[in-house]
Amino acid sequence: MKKKILFIIVTVIIGVCSVALAENEAIYNSGTGSLVIPKLIVGSNQYQIDMQQGEGLSFTVTNIIPLQTSPPSTIIGHSRSNPAPIGTPVIFEDHNDYSNGDYEVRSTVLEVIRGDDAWDMIYDANLFNDKPQADQEYILVKIFVEFLSTSKEDVQFQVNDYNTYEAVSSEGVDYPIQSIVLPDPELDIDMYVGASYTGWTGYLINKNDAKPLLSMGREYDGSGGIWLKIYNE
Repeated sequence: MKKKILFIIVTVIIGVCSVALAENEAIYNSGTGSLVIPKLIVGSNQYQIDMQQGEGLSFTVTNIIPLQTSPPSTIIGHSRSNPAPIGTPVIFEDHNDYSNGDYEVRSTVLEVIRGDDAWDMIYDANLFNDKPQADQEYILVKIFVEFLSTSKEDVQFQVNDYNTYEAVSSEGVDYPIQSIVLPDPELDIDMYVGASYTGWTGYLINKNDAKPLLSMGREYDGSGGIWLKIYNE
């Protein structure tokens, strides 16, 4: 009989990586005393792990099987290697989300302003906004967001400029979240299905970053989500 492990946490060590597994991430077969982890992601690699129970609740790894990774999506806007150009709408789909269940949100970058023009707008919004360092500059992004559908009745989708959309450099490094008072309308809204909203979000980026991107809805390991260009071709 197979059942999900509910009360133990197993740590798997692969090379120099240690990965803690919580409940529902492994299946225990009480008949054979074995533990099977269907899919474990370590860095960019995926593995199936088979372990045999030893003394008590300790397990010994008996087999590690690399799994074939999926190639980047060829759908525009659904991979970092194929981001959507400015003005191109992209739909993000999520399933079994705690707040929204199965839902769809469409995002479109309408306008991008960076450099001195962005700083002028940010300063006008609040004179206490920090001036960027010599090697950095602000970038303002106007985004049109549409809440298309959800499997839960009368729940709102929360959009905010700090967490919904994250800036990633052309070198593949996430930019830190900055506390910026943004121009109106700021991208900070709660909305029901059928509603839409347009607002500004802003980031502090490197001056020499010619092709920064925005991401939304990535997995904990950085995969998935949608990807939007915040630069002109």
